[in-house]
Amino acid sequence: MNDTIITPDWLAELTAMVCDHLTELDDRQREHQPDLRQELQSLKAQTEGWKASLANPDLALPLRRKLEEEYGVAIERMEEIERLLAEASHQADSAERLLDPQQVLDRLDSLNELLAGENVTMANMELSLHLDKIVCSPEGKVAVRTCMLGGMTETVELLKGDHQNAATNKGGRREAYYGKPRRRVRARLGEADDGREDLRSLADFACDPERFADLPDEWFWEDVFEIPEKTSPYQEMAIEVATDRLAGLTHERLAKKYGTTTPTIRKALKYAAKIDERFRQMPRKMAPARWHEDHASEVGTLKESEGLTMKQLVNHFEKSDNTIRKALKHYRQMKEEEQSS
Repeated sequence: MNDTIITPDWLAELTAMVCDHLTELDDRQREHQPDLRQELQSLKAQTEGWKASLANPDLALPLRRKLEEEYGVAIERMEEIERLLAEASHQADSAERLLDPQQVLDRLDSLNELLAGENVTMANMELSLHLDKIVCSPEGKVAVRTCMLGGMTETVELLKGDHQNAATNKGGRREAYYGKPRRRVRARLGEADDGREDLRSLADFACDPERFADLPDEWFWEDVFEIPEKTSPYQEMAIEVATDRLAGLTHERLAKKYGTTTPTIRKALKYAAKIDERFRQMPRKMAPARWHEDHASEVGTLKESEGLTMKQLVNHFEKSDNTIRKALKHYRQMKEEEQSS
């Protein structure tokens, strides 16, 4: 069985970026190591001298207090230097361990499973490892800022040391939030929380609103979504209504066709003129349709060819007696004009 890990191109590129930054940071730290070691040796020599002086029982009280204060400051600085030197010596091994592609892919697979599952608390915690913030604007836009290091969260603290590349605004401060973020209470993760220090550590990281604060912008991408404007029924039918209006339909006939009221038809026509210049010169009034003239030939021909009665014509065309009589009268006039010409 072949256990070779196939690393996606995007992960290989991201890993290379992290390695480059950690190497650069490590080089800068190494440049200062000789100075730190020299300072440490100097502080050790000074503290040995102060210890000897403090051992003198005849030392003046004001001088003793001064030496004790300086001795305490020196001890704190020595501990800090030793910590910095220890971190630098372990950083290379730590970076190699944290940049394991299989761990990153496993983390992403875990996120996929959690989002498809029912453990909302765990899913929320895992999302917080990837999402920096979600900003909603009054204009209906939602900006989601995602950190590329969500699958290798432990590298965040290492890269935070790269303060020279930290994103700042003109005042040298980090970009302000729309509202002041507060630290969230660490969620109880249920059975997964029992005896899992790694999960507890991730939960503490996830609930910190400043978890990505010192990372430069190159480690993030932003997706902006626009909430679609809610449309009313008259807006949805506006173009169709305006097109029928140009074809000669009156407001009343349009209202009947679309199963709405005349005021709604007027609103639709007004909206159509706003969004489409074709409907901006539409006449305010249309000549009423003259059905008896438009269908005179059809009514007259049907009566002559099939001998239908008035009642049958009314039922066939679904018009009133008066309209059918007008159509037949107009048909006779048309024939008389045709014969006289």
